[in-house]
Amino acid sequence: MADFEKDGNLPHSVPENRPEAAAETRGSAAQGHIAVPAGAAAQKPTPEAGEGATAQTESLPEARPTPEVERTSETQRAPEAGRTSETENAATQKSAAETPAAETPAAETSAVETPAAETMLLPEPQPAAAPETGPAAKPEAAMQAAAMPEVATQAAAKPEAATQKLPVVSPYASLSSEIRAQANTEATQALPVAGITPGAGGAGTAPTAAYPAAAYPVSATGSAGAPTAAYPNAAYANGGYPAPGLQGNAAPGGGARPVPASASASAPALSPAPAPAPAPGSAPAPAPAVANAPARRLRWPWVVLTLIILLAAAYTGLAYYASGRVSQNTKVAGIEIGGLDPEAAQATLTSAFTERLNRDVTYLVDGQVYTANPASYGLQVDVPQTLRGLTEFSLDPRQVWAHFVSEHELAPVYTFDEAQLAAHTEELMASTGTPAVNATLQYEGIAPMITPSQSGAAVPADVARQALLDGPLQGQENVELAAQRSEPQITDALATQAQNELATPLVSGDVRVKVGEAQAVLQPATLAQAASFAPGEAGLQLQLDGKILGDEVRKQLPDALKPGEDARIEIVDHTTPTIIPSVDGQTIDDADLAAQVSQVGIKTVAAEREAKPKVEASPASFTTEDAEKMGIKEVVAEISTPLTSDSVRTTNLRVGCQKVAGTLVKPGEKFSLLQTLGPITHANGFVDSGVVANGFNDTALGGGLSQLSTNTFNIGYLAGMEDIQHKPHSKYFERYPMGREATLWEGSIDMVWGNRTPYGAVIDSYIANGQVVTKLWSTKYFDVKTSTSAPRNYTQPTMVQDSGPGCEPQGRGGPGFTVTVARTVTDPEGTVVEDSSYNWTYQPVNGRTCD
Repeated sequence: MADFEKDGNLPHSVPENRPEAAAETRGSAAQGHIAVPAGAAAQKPTPEAGEGATAQTESLPEARPTPEVERTSETQRAPEAGRTSETENAATQKSAAETPAAETPAAETSAVETPAAETMLLPEPQPAAAPETGPAAKPEAAMQAAAMPEVATQAAAKPEAATQKLPVVSPYASLSSEIRAQANTEATQALPVAGITPGAGGAGTAPTAAYPAAAYPVSATGSAGAPTAAYPNAAYANGGYPAPGLQGNAAPGGGARPVPASASASAPALSPAPAPAPAPGSAPAPAPAVANAPARRLRWPWVVLTLIILLAAAYTGLAYYASGRVSQNTKVAGIEIGGLDPEAAQATLTSAFTERLNRDVTYLVDGQVYTANPASYGLQVDVPQTLRGLTEFSLDPRQVWAHFVSEHELAPVYTFDEAQLAAHTEELMASTGTPAVNATLQYEGIAPMITPSQSGAAVPADVARQALLDGPLQGQENVELAAQRSEPQITDALATQAQNELATPLVSGDVRVKVGEAQAVLQPATLAQAASFAPGEAGLQLQLDGKILGDEVRKQLPDALKPGEDARIEIVDHTTPTIIPSVDGQTIDDADLAAQVSQVGIKTVAAEREAKPKVEASPASFTTEDAEKMGIKEVVAEISTPLTSDSVRTTNLRVGCQKVAGTLVKPGEKFSLLQTLGPITHANGFVDSGVVANGFNDTALGGGLSQLSTNTFNIGYLAGMEDIQHKPHSKYFERYPMGREATLWEGSIDMVWGNRTPYGAVIDSYIANGQVVTKLWSTKYFDVKTSTSAPRNYTQPTMVQDSGPGCEPQGRGGPGFTVTVARTVTDPEGTVVEDSSYNWTYQPVNGRTCD
């Protein structure tokens, strides 16, 4: 094998196409370096070149075609840039032996373009196992390396030679960007192709780009006479025809792509043949434009990702900006708040609604006028609740879009007083219209009578109610409403139907009531008294008062029906607490009685007009056991105050003591003297007697009861009961404890204390030995200490001129003064429950003269 020259020209010799030459080539590749062509360009050879090539070729065993290379009889196209093949196939070759060399078309032969750049030796590839040789070798076993460059199959051309097919393997699978960058600058070596005569392309052969000087061994295996080579694709030239044995894409900068190193190789050295001169008039083929294709493929996803991130950031910023303000074109009840921040929006609404909801609104209904102030029924707008959610952050595109372009009319969130609004609704309807009137049915004696119905014209209730809300909220000062004709619910026809079917039959006779063996009779007058007719879903409905009917039955059957009697605690002889046991009774169920009479009372057959109400027990509400738990066993407080010489006054005190005696005040209950005495009337046993009115003596009904009030106040005060209400007299009376007494006046001044002990308390009050005696019976619980200061701040009486009917002259009495009363209450655990005091100033007893 001839050596390569390093002057930039083609090698001077190419090995002959014979088995011995192939063996020689393989041996050279194993012992030294293989020069890799940087690229190749296809040209149509001259007849002379074709003959030379034919003389040096030899038929090769046919190889199976690969999917990457299209089999054709004329040309072979370069695969797309970057396509790779994982295995190399053995080069195959077909010869057309029957075709003379002179008749072979020039276009069917190819030559290798001479390298134009300086060549350089590559490092020696690592030895590998000897490849299979001979015609029976499989093409698939040609390559042993894992990652191989594109492999081109070279056809040794006869004049009628068929085109050579090569599989494609990408040379860029593991190249770094730095190696690819060297492809444009570093020196290359040319790889000779077996069977191609040097210089066959003539002087017009186009130069080829060189591979970089970095060592990338070529792996070539095959049978004798059919060598294969792995090297990068060559650039097409001269109309797109590939150079023999070369195919692929040009590397960036016009150079051939570098060839990755294989693990081992055993192949004959290949010598490139010169490319044929272009045909006259033909244009040179353009170089493939594949520069920087991998960089572009890697760059565009990052560009798209960057754009997405920028758009997302801009959208998020826009949404954040929108979240700080109310959406554009937003109104609340006509109040514009669009574009405002939350604080400004709240201030705007607060100001507007404060003005709207504190001014009168006039309602006009067919010439009738009604005026109302919304504040009178508590109408208020909850501004924070109304604005809630309007400025919340959201990435929802619909909300962001709506924030800037949509119009929003929001309803305010408001509150009101339901009872007051209902009252104003009734007033509006009544004052601006005539409501419909139902027909009525009632008894006059025992005769059922009908009152005719009337049509009306008024604002419907629901319309009136809503107008009272919407008018002020929308800022209206005048609201016009239309009255509508309304018909009564109960017409005359419905009333007549109830008269015939209910009212008349009910009073047509007596109704018998059976209670065990006893029987009571409800006469028509009682039935008519208990009956009423109320509107219902289907007209007028009969209603009966069960208590009226029940009381009549109990009145007629006192032995069969007895109410339960509560237990009582009496202080026998004013010395011994005694429990009067409770007694259970029995009664009838009034509701059940009314229901039965309603059913049987409308029947006209006398035998069917009978009711049998349920009889049930009537237990006492305060049983004997309850009384025993009250702990009434001893006197815990008492007081006695002297009577006066006025016997009429004493009558009132005697009646009062009888009403108070035996009163039980349970734990937690209150004792009220006025409530216990009942109405102070002549009918209740009270008489007119002397009182103090306007600072002077006078006469009034129940005079003298203030003494009983003083006594009952003191037993509660001394027993540690809670002082709820009492008022001393305006003038001091020596018969009462100084500062610790109480007056009484029906309707204005009461005496009240509360039982704050765990025991019951029973009051015993009576008159004995010229004294009004009052005691409180219970179980001692509190330790009570009281004190009264000496009088101070005296004021002397004067004479007062008076006139008018009933004026009686009166002499001056005692002076006025101030006194302090104190009390300390301690419970059984030693805890001070109360430590209090109060001051009271008595007025002097002035004299009076009359004109």
